[in-house]
Amino acid sequence: MYCNLGNAYYSLEDFKKAIVYHERDLKIAKEDGDRSGEGKGYCNLGNAYDGLGDFEKAIEYHERHLRIAKEVGDMPGEGKAYGNLGTACHRLGDFRKAIDYQERLLKISKDLGDRSGEGKAYCNLGNTHYRLGHFNKAVDYQQCSLKISREVGDEVDIASSFYNLGICFESLGSYDEALDCYHHCVATFNVVRRRLEFNDDFKMSFRNLHQVAYVSLWRLLVRQGKFLAGLLSAKQARAQALKDLMELTYYPVKDQAEPGSPSGSTAHEILNCVPSNTVFIAIEEQEVIFWIYQKEHDLQVRRKQVSGDDASTFLQSLVQVTCQEIGTRREIKCEDRSLEVTRDENHAYERSPPDERQNQSFVFKKGALSTWYDTIIEPIQDLLLDSELVFVLEGPVCLAPFAAFMDSNSRHLCEFFRIRVIPSLTSLRLIAECPADYHSNTGALLVGDPWIQDVTYRGVKLQELPFAREEVQMIGQILRTVPLTGAEATKDEVLKQFSSVALIHIAAHGRMETGEIAS
Repeated sequence: MYCNLGNAYYSLEDFKKAIVYHERDLKIAKEDGDRSGEGKGYCNLGNAYDGLGDFEKAIEYHERHLRIAKEVGDMPGEGKAYGNLGTACHRLGDFRKAIDYQERLLKISKDLGDRSGEGKAYCNLGNTHYRLGHFNKAVDYQQCSLKISREVGDEVDIASSFYNLGICFESLGSYDEALDCYHHCVATFNVVRRRLEFNDDFKMSFRNLHQVAYVSLWRLLVRQGKFLAGLLSAKQARAQALKDLMELTYYPVKDQAEPGSPSGSTAHEILNCVPSNTVFIAIEEQEVIFWIYQKEHDLQVRRKQVSGDDASTFLQSLVQVTCQEIGTRREIKCEDRSLEVTRDENHAYERSPPDERQNQSFVFKKGALSTWYDTIIEPIQDLLLDSELVFVLEGPVCLAPFAAFMDSNSRHLCEFFRIRVIPSLTSLRLIAECPADYHSNTGALLVGDPWIQDVTYRGVKLQELPFAREEVQMIGQILRTVPLTGAEATKDEVLKQFSSVALIHIAAHGRMETGEIAS
């Protein structure tokens, strides 16, 4: 039981919790004199420490597993130990030793007729030779891995092999082959995701785990000057993540094709719905990439290189500094602020290991708002022609205070543009395709401090929000509308009124959102 719990937490990437349970499992195996179970316990602990990034500790446990596997004559366990040791050495940068361990895994897998283990050994050997700059040799190993993955029918390994081949071909300058591999990788991952209906959390985790494959595809398209194809690829990946979130939180979205599918939106269909002055933003390594769309399908791409080794980390730091400068609650990570205390109380089993890059600090030469302007607006300023500006955002940029961006003359961006922010181009298309009478143009529905008497979050009953109620009542006075609050603000009552009015919603998170609601 402890072993299974440890494996479950490992799958959730809660490695510290996994270690707690695997240590309990190991203790029982030692007390029972179960050498085989003891070896498996060492193996599981090694994997958990590997997940934490403590590779020296991982190697220590994998070596213990290897010794016991040899002692009890467990050939599959011995091969597994060699594979895990090779992975840990690879991550430590000891590539020669990693190759030696993976070659031992390969030999044992062949002797046992273990095709799956053989395929993994080829994959790992290819990855290590890639890191050594042996790209042609890496291609040979990855092609062997792909062949076996297809034979075994492991679609995740198939997708991974295609991705690994893609980066090898790209490093060799064989861009057409690399693009073909990335396309196959993304298409295969999408097939796997659609089968994960039983677990939405795992689907989201799976999507995020393989984000690098999607980024590699659009990045190479842009590198080749295929700006529109790159935009559509990035758009499809973005729409996929948004679709997952909407299905998880609200309702199934059945009319949107998966990225890469034949029924996906064409470039013409998408661009016809995109207004001028639309800026699609993506983050890739040390750069922020901008697609700027103007009339007559005029699409241009600009890049902005940022400080440090990682653009996402730079922007996260900029968000934190911005919060400090303008006095916002930078510790808040949950948009639904009523859940924040509950999240903190239960965070011990939620939190993944922190990314060490997030601990980097950046010294900004200017104030945060000016730095935002220099990073996001200055690279594209000459292309912004109209008075309305639409941003399609990604990552930390979603938390940027666009209206407050400050130029060199201390003027704010909102003084020049009417600013709109939207999560995806697909959202723009859905809005544009609505019939003229689909939304109401009059009236308002105000909702605040909704009825949550029977709602709990991880066993904790949610509390009422008197300040949200007070805020919505103040807005009601301005709009001369009586808001729905407390026991009157039930789900059925709110849905009943959706079809006749626009919505101003002050719910559990206590901030105002406006928008038109479909009937």
